[in-house]
Amino acid sequence: MQKIILYLEDRDLTHASWGVINDAGTITETSLHGKIEDLASIALDKELIVIVPAQDILLTSVKIPKMSRQRLQQALPFALEEQLLSDINDLHFAMGTFSANNSLPVAIVSQQKMTDWINTFKQIGLSPSVFIPASLLAPLIEKTWSILIEDNIAIIRTDLNSGFACDKSNLQTVIESRFTEQAEQPEAIALRNYTPHATTLDVNDIKISEKNFPEIQLIEDMCNWAHNPPINLLQGPYLTKRKSSHSKKIWLLAGYLGIAWIGLLFVSHIISFFILHHQVSALDAGINHIYKKHFPEATSLIAPKQRMEEKLSQLSTQGHRNPLLLWLAYTGKALTEATGVRIDQLDYRNNQLTLSLSAPNMDRIDAFTHALMQSGLTIKQQSAILASGSAKCNLLITEGAKR
Repeated sequence: MQKIILYLEDRDLTHASWGVINDAGTITETSLHGKIEDLASIALDKELIVIVPAQDILLTSVKIPKMSRQRLQQALPFALEEQLLSDINDLHFAMGTFSANNSLPVAIVSQQKMTDWINTFKQIGLSPSVFIPASLLAPLIEKTWSILIEDNIAIIRTDLNSGFACDKSNLQTVIESRFTEQAEQPEAIALRNYTPHATTLDVNDIKISEKNFPEIQLIEDMCNWAHNPPINLLQGPYLTKRKSSHSKKIWLLAGYLGIAWIGLLFVSHIISFFILHHQVSALDAGINHIYKKHFPEATSLIAPKQRMEEKLSQLSTQGHRNPLLLWLAYTGKALTEATGVRIDQLDYRNNQLTLSLSAPNMDRIDAFTHALMQSGLTIKQQSAILASGSAKCNLLITEGAKR
């Protein structure tokens, strides 16, 4: 997921420096002392990681029994109360991870600062996922203190979870004071200066190396360092939900679509079942109706297929006794094969059937006659009349079927 690494300025919350990182981890854009409001469009669909001023954060540690994070949040203020000058009710405590000696690193900041920072981004519709103290961003080098000089501020990192900040003009004094307070001193100091002015620092016999960089390099370095911070200040009441990555959204969408497809398949089977059930019920009702019509005395539906076949056989036998029914059946079939032929008059006398026909032409009547003869009937044409656009003819059917 694309990210924006933003370094919040201490004295002016309307401006900040930031860098944009693409999915490949490459810095694609940087801005030095830009307007916060310009982030509204740039930060769309990007994770926002904020580096807050080191001088507003107190980094310390406390030895405390291991317990749930919720109980630790409740216990930390009282465990550190004696070390603090401010009222613990006005402070926010963010914890890191227990070290090997059961020491718990803690970052302390005023609740008012946290509120001001969060509101700064809320006003432009943004919700940061991480707040990192700037003092935990300097390079971590074994037995070495890292110092970043930017503007008039010196940011010092002394260990994985330790660091502080001071005015550049007081750096010499603060470093010497810290050395007297600590039993173990570093073997070297690595100083990265992002201002055009050299830094004068000489502490005991400590080896000091200074490198100078342009100011814009600071935000590029912070973009490279702001990964897996040891302490995120957004804890407890300030905890925010991280935005889902693009790939996670795709997988969630695919999962929802899969569930929807399975549900739709299940529902379609249910609908098909009810449709088929309705059709079967309708067919059963139709069969029952036909059966009752032909067997009104029946009280139940018993072997309907067999009984209907027996009755059709009886009707067929009766039809052979009376050829009219059979001839009419053949006539109806022939009409379907010879389109355009119409029966104007039908007369049955003395075992002879006379049909008066009309059609667009004689070819249609001949086709009708041929179809009747294919059924085994004896046909004679009588009094054929041809007129413009029509033909009339009488057919005499005798002798019955010969099949």
